[in-house]
Amino acid sequence: MNPFMRIKPIQDANKFIDMAFRRASKVEPSLPQKLPPLLKAKRREEARVRKVAQFLHDRFNNIVKQFPKINDLHPFYRDLTDVLVGVDERIASFVKKLNERLIFLEEARSKLRKLPSIDPDMPTIVVAGPPNVGKSTLVRVVSTAKPEIATYPFTTKMLILGHFKADSKTYQILDTPGLLDRPLSERNQIELQAIMALRHVANIIVFMVDPSETCGYSLDMQLSIYEDIKKSFNVPIIPTINKVDISLPEMIEKAKRVVGDDAIEMAAIKGVGVSDLIEKFRSFLERESS
Repeated sequence: MNPFMRIKPIQDANKFIDMAFRRASKVEPSLPQKLPPLLKAKRREEARVRKVAQFLHDRFNNIVKQFPKINDLHPFYRDLTDVLVGVDERIASFVKKLNERLIFLEEARSKLRKLPSIDPDMPTIVVAGPPNVGKSTLVRVVSTAKPEIATYPFTTKMLILGHFKADSKTYQILDTPGLLDRPLSERNQIELQAIMALRHVANIIVFMVDPSETCGYSLDMQLSIYEDIKKSFNVPIIPTINKVDISLPEMIEKAKRVVGDDAIEMAAIKGVGVSDLIEKFRSFLERESS
């Protein structure tokens, strides 16, 4: 009897993907009500990824099991299989076709393993603002993180996590890539990392502006970004006016007219105003948790 007669038709990749994602979208794991929203979302997506992986594993495994093992075939069928399909050549060809995907997986692994290990249960301050306004300097001064500091835009290309203690309590502080004044749809991959941090993990946003304009961007543009962030995220914002030691008084006042008179004035590189900022977001977080 033909050992290949009972093999069922094999569907194409798109069909498998559609079926896997359709099943995964219905997964709603049972989670504790008190779980933080970020952790809930993470657990739900983890369950859905597991569902996709299990479904594809089971389907592909069934296909493999349907095919008889080449070495167990009668010599007649074994030789005919090699003539008609080319067993050894097909195996080598199949592995070579996977090469592009293997390279992609390695590149993905390399990028994703560099993501910061954020504790969703720990208070998180996200430092945001245009490029070169002093975000990395602030994070370096107040925390354990040591981000690169340079005068060119987008020095920070990845999210950088640091920790600091205030009144024996530990906080997370996240340095983010600089934001430019443009719609979300036009933001690049570097900027979108900052948007994801603001959207998903920020308990407080420290938004920094540079009235000296030595960052390379006009104060008007910086304040436009501030207004956009303010209306886009339902998260408390502490406006921070940096580089006051090299800024004209009228430029500082111009910034205050938009961000408010209670904005923290600082010179992060000298540590000026840093303690005021720490005290402000400590009191913010205490009010949030009470």
